Amino acid sequence: MNVRARVLDACYAFMLPVARFLLRSGIGYKEFAEIARVAFVDVASVDYGIRGRPTNYSRISAMTGINRKEVRRLRLLERPLEGEQCLSPLADVLHRWHTHPDFLDPSGAPKTLQFQGENSFSDLVRIAAGDLPSNAVKVELIRCGAVVEVEEGLLRPTRRHLIPATAEDNLIYRLSQALRGLASTIAFNADPDRPEADRRIERVVFTDRIPDEALSRVLPIVRDRVTRFTENIDDLFALHELDFPRDPCRQIGVGVYYFQDDR
Repeated sequence: MNVRARVLDACYAFMLPVARFLLRSGIGYKEFAEIARVAFVDVASVDYGIRGRPTNYSRISAMTGINRKEVRRLRLLERPLEGEQCLSPLADVLHRWHTHPDFLDPSGAPKTLQFQGENSFSDLVRIAAGDLPSNAVKVELIRCGAVVEVEEGLLRPTRRHLIPATAEDNLIYRLSQALRGLASTIAFNADPDRPEADRRIERVVFTDRIPDEALSRVLPIVRDRVTRFTENIDDLFALHELDFPRDPCRQIGVGVYYFQDDR
């Protein structure tokens, strides 16, 4: 099998869970095809320009197989440009609560905070979420189940990471964060001209020899070890974060995930 056929086979395997997600969200092929055309035109425009200029319509058309009239239409669409995927304000509040020294007790656990006052929840929101109203952030974190009010004006986090309130939000978050990050790393490492030393960390451990009856013993151990590993990485990142960066910083991240075949 030639390289082109192998790439298409890999793309088909990758598209199966994406198609499952889209259909579950009520999105059909036509809407997906429109987004795919936009993505092809965006990448051809940005990645293959000469001396920093966007690629012209003719070259984009030649590379993508999309006619020049359609390329022009897609280039002129009014839509947000792709940017860095940042923590949501709510997620950033939880992150800082678990990593910022002002909000940790001597054992390194997040403090229970007064809503107002020195090193309070309001101070935390100011650091993590800028000018968002502290009360609005409190209400949303309580609604999501990530924070509880143990008594009036006294707040305690119940978990380190924000879990979206609905199944739909959860699917969207996972697609935009985890899947995008993994795909970008794979694409980066697949560049044949990139030296091995410059490639990004990409590790997957898998087996096809564990019977189903053993999964109930293996999965809790995997969950515990992955949780501890990711929290250690989160602590490492926190050591180098700025409370109020003057300029936007490049986003970096580490993703570890469990998978199994759907049967």
